[in-house]
Amino acid sequence: MKLSHLFIAAVLIVGIGYFVFNLNDKSFQGTNKEELAEVLPDLDLSKVGSIQIQSPEKSVTLVDSDGQWTVKERDGFSANFEEVGKLARTFDELKVLTEEEVGPSQFGRLQLLEPTGDTKDEAGTDVIFFAKDGKELSRVRIGKGVERANNDSSASQNPMGMGGESNAGKFVQRVSDKTVFLVSESFDSLNSDPSSWINKTDFFKVARPLKVSVSTDDEEMNWTLTRASENDSWTLADLKEEEKISSSAVNVLNSYLSFASFNDISTDKEALKDPKTITIETFEGFKYVIQVGEKTDDGLFPMSVSVSGDFVTEREAEEGESEEVKKSKDESFASELKTKQEKLAQEQKTQGHIYLVNTWTLDPALKKRAEWLEQPEESENTEADLSTTNDEGVPASLLRPEGLEYPNIPDLQPRTADELIKESIDNAVNKTTDGIAIPQLEKAKDKVTEEVEKIEKSADDKGKEVQEKADETTENEGKVVESLEKSVEDDAISAEVKDAVEQILSQEENVSEDGESSNSEGSESSDEK
Repeated sequence: MKLSHLFIAAVLIVGIGYFVFNLNDKSFQGTNKEELAEVLPDLDLSKVGSIQIQSPEKSVTLVDSDGQWTVKERDGFSANFEEVGKLARTFDELKVLTEEEVGPSQFGRLQLLEPTGDTKDEAGTDVIFFAKDGKELSRVRIGKGVERANNDSSASQNPMGMGGESNAGKFVQRVSDKTVFLVSESFDSLNSDPSSWINKTDFFKVARPLKVSVSTDDEEMNWTLTRASENDSWTLADLKEEEKISSSAVNVLNSYLSFASFNDISTDKEALKDPKTITIETFEGFKYVIQVGEKTDDGLFPMSVSVSGDFVTEREAEEGESEEVKKSKDESFASELKTKQEKLAQEQKTQGHIYLVNTWTLDPALKKRAEWLEQPEESENTEADLSTTNDEGVPASLLRPEGLEYPNIPDLQPRTADELIKESIDNAVNKTTDGIAIPQLEKAKDKVTEEVEKIEKSADDKGKEVQEKADETTENEGKVVESLEKSVEDDAISAEVKDAVEQILSQEENVSEDGESSNSEGSESSDEK
């Protein structure tokens, strides 16, 4: 490579670095805002019939239907008019800080590529304004936000988002001619999720329910609860003699659906297939018929509602009413009737849509008939079944349930009195002071420890003394035993000698008797002779 080529390459690298990191480069700062035209000079908001917001993730279209803004992706459900107005004012009052002289190669770094392209991380969000006949009026692309350093009072900033801590706006592109601006608007409320634009305030509210019933294909789910007045208790239809209604369970119906709300609008026409039907009648004459489908994977219930009203339109005057009283009561009655009719007209606008609601909204009524009754108490003398045993002879009722682990119980080692006393003192100190030692407690602890040591020393001394006496006793017991053994032995010998002597004496006596007998016989014989 030639030296000239290396020089040119170095110049290019320095130039690119200077463009990227030098914040004071006028070629990047762009034209001063005083010399700028508007971002969307041809946009006339009065001619706008719809607005589309398209991001790389989602898209929403807001449509003006005879002065009522709706959300196209939600079956034409009414849009939040306040948010639509805020969006229109954002572009009508858009303040331009600079016009940036940026080429197409930098669009990706500024997140100004098409939202439908392959590079999602470098894509922007398009806001497209259409006329009532569907013709596109203007399109602006919202790109990357920039930050401004705290010590920098100017609005200019590095297009790569380097440095800075406070929001200085965003880069936007007029798509028609690819012109890039830095504007002061942050577009924080700009959202392409259709659910964020629907008007969630337009929903029905049940007040003063008189009768609630549920009808399904499951007989156990079918029931009807009514009450005669708001001060009376609820009663269950077809209540049997042995059945008793649970007052704590039915009280939830007193305010059922009085604060109903929804999360989103469903476009799934099959969501209400084989529905459960909840019918609510009120003391004011309103009737709500609610169809409920199976719970979705998101844990929401799809539901629809139809609202009707059966109101008394004329008041019967009481006997003896004066003209003044009659006029006052008639006016009050007419006012209440008008309020009911206005509420009915408003709530009937909610018909024709499938709503997605949280489970807690409908759960109180989606119960089996038995759940409204008091349950019989279980017998306290239930005996375990000991008849069925496993291979080891253990009854099934005493076996550990599958999957249940026994808790780990630490081994309990015997501890000395000193250890127990020390542990008790330490616990008392920690609990009383949250771990902070108090001098008085420390002194008491030392004193108790000293007393324990004295007791232990005294116990040791007593132990030695007892051991010595035990040894001495053992030695004396040995001598006594030996003496006794010897005495017993002597006694035994004496007995044996005595027995021998007695035998000898006995024999001598026998011998003497025999001798005398012989002598006697000899004498007699001699005499005879």
